[in-house]
Amino acid sequence: PELSLPTVHWADVRQVLPLALTMALVGFAQTISVGKSLGNKYGYDVDANRELTALGLSNLSSSVSQGYPVSGSLARSALNASAGAKTPLAAIICALCVAVTTLLFTPAFHYLPHATLAAILVVSSLRLIDTREIQYLFKVKITEGVLLVLTFAATLALGIMPGLLLGIVASILLFITLNTRPNTAILGRLPNTNIFRNVEQFPEAETIPGLIILRIDASLYFANVVFLKEKLHEICDRHRTDLKAIILDASAVNDLDSSADTALHQLSDEFKQKGITFYIAGIKAPVREVMRRSGLYNILGGDHFFFTIDAAVKRFQEKARQGIKEQDRPRRQETQRS
Repeated sequence: PELSLPTVHWADVRQVLPLALTMALVGFAQTISVGKSLGNKYGYDVDANRELTALGLSNLSSSVSQGYPVSGSLARSALNASAGAKTPLAAIICALCVAVTTLLFTPAFHYLPHATLAAILVVSSLRLIDTREIQYLFKVKITEGVLLVLTFAATLALGIMPGLLLGIVASILLFITLNTRPNTAILGRLPNTNIFRNVEQFPEAETIPGLIILRIDASLYFANVVFLKEKLHEICDRHRTDLKAIILDASAVNDLDSSADTALHQLSDEFKQKGITFYIAGIKAPVREVMRRSGLYNILGGDHFFFTIDAAVKRFQEKARQGIKEQDRPRRQETQRS
């Protein structure tokens, strides 16, 4: 074919663009999945940025030579790997063989059943299936194993492109779900230590009367801050009669967006109305700087921020002792008068 720039009309672009984006996404996903599969098998790393650059240049070349969209092929890659290919030179030799076969030996393949070609591809692809990796996924995290089975079943039933798309969408949905409902834990002090751990995992951890220590294991942003508010409201309702203070362990919070900061403002006001003191422990410098700019740091007061949970607990206990003394003082005066 002659090298020439394609004639482009805006009407054609609008019609082709959705399909082109889908093909680009699926082609990239398929290329990376094949590359990582072979990389894991033969012990090398795949650079996704380099692969994307290679795909872009290949498709640009294909577009000016009337070629097909270029992407990695599981079947051909598996066949090359099973034949012992080690370097890109194998692709050049393969291309030369295809060209020679197309020009000279096409009539010899006319009566070859498609099932024969399919059997060659199936046998080559079977070598890429790592049953130990599948067992490992189900053992470590069952959701990833379920994603694997879902993508595999969708690929068999619907084809490679729809199957990969479904797998990508399912992975994104799982990622969003995990980030909107991050792990939280009520903490207690391990006996005779200054260490605080999840009371569900460490039954010996002791909680402090009138105080709840909540740890959230994620950065706070618009998608998960509602979950944090619901969790804190649930705690307040459950300990309505005896709750005096809440310590938020923010040691795992690496970032804070404006929505989360606004929610913390609202929580601070709600706790103040209910007579609950709100402390934040383990906060990192970038997050603290966001709170300074928003005014939350000044609203709560610097004495409500602590480097460690233990320091916050000591502050709570100190205020609790001061409160008891202030309550006892009027009673002593009344006793002396009587």
